[in-house]
Amino acid sequence: MARSDGVVVACHGFIGNREELGRTRGIVVEAGADNARVIAANFDLHGKQLISWIRGEFAVVIVDVRRRRALVARDPVGCRPLYLLRCGSRVLIASEIRQVVAGGNRPATMNRRAFAHHLVFEPTVGAETLVEGVECVMPGEIYAFELGGAAPALVREEYWRLADEVQTSVRHPDHWIEELADRIRQAVRRWLPDHPSAITLSGGLDSSALWAEVVALRRRGLVAADRVRPVSVYYPGFPCDEQRYVEQTLGRTGDCGLTVDGTKESATTLRNALLDTIDTVPFPTAYSVYMMAECVAGDRRRTVLTGHFADQLFDIRPQRASQRLARSARLLLGATIGSRL
Repeated sequence: MARSDGVVVACHGFIGNREELGRTRGIVVEAGADNARVIAANFDLHGKQLISWIRGEFAVVIVDVRRRRALVARDPVGCRPLYLLRCGSRVLIASEIRQVVAGGNRPATMNRRAFAHHLVFEPTVGAETLVEGVECVMPGEIYAFELGGAAPALVREEYWRLADEVQTSVRHPDHWIEELADRIRQAVRRWLPDHPSAITLSGGLDSSALWAEVVALRRRGLVAADRVRPVSVYYPGFPCDEQRYVEQTLGRTGDCGLTVDGTKESATTLRNALLDTIDTVPFPTAYSVYMMAECVAGDRRRTVLTGHFADQLFDIRPQRASQRLARSARLLLGATIGSRL
């Protein structure tokens, strides 16, 4: 949390393009300033447009004390959760459903319509949640409201969305290959933490592409050899096991990765652990992500970068799956990187 000239900011997450903002947008970035401080120091000059310039994963609450208004927003893919509950003249905002319910001093009741939608279709139900009255701040949107009113009216505004139409042009395939590679390079550099971390590696193209870029940065001396380790989940004896592909990749780069045997974990145990740490119903892939997060935390690494779900993004169906996170490590999904390509 930070305060600057009457602007108070609470930010959960990080800004991946701080240096770029300083060069291209004139954003003031003080040495050692945390992300909340960067936003607070520049919001008075740039306003809500500042949110659309940020490349990162974040949930942010901004209170302009002088103008008596507030603004809440999330990153375009929804990596960091943010919920709100309207209680008369108050708007309760928190990163977990249980927190806003506790602040509202009222029992949680099931949102039956949202629950029915979940059973028939999919986990996400727009801004609704499974708890009556609790709203999910939607990815890529800004919610603004005035302070001090009897019943604050929320004004929602999209600041980012996938293009409705794809712009195409006839170019040589080599051009598209190089452009995609260049954008992956930019994205990985933005997201690579400055502390010990890990990156998931499977037999797929998405995670392999991310790991390849990390290796390239390491060979150029831009990343320390022990800063990033690959982590994989194996399923020995099952058709879905990709161990041999992972080992082939690591053999080429000369690395030894962290591994998890997915067959040794009880699905019931994993489900209970997930339900204790997240506010939405987990889906099958979340189990492997949770296991990898636990493994990485045991290796004293704080962050996991993963290529999971990138294929959904390139199919123009981004899965806002990063709300289903284990507490033990911060996860960066391939869809997050994909949203910045």
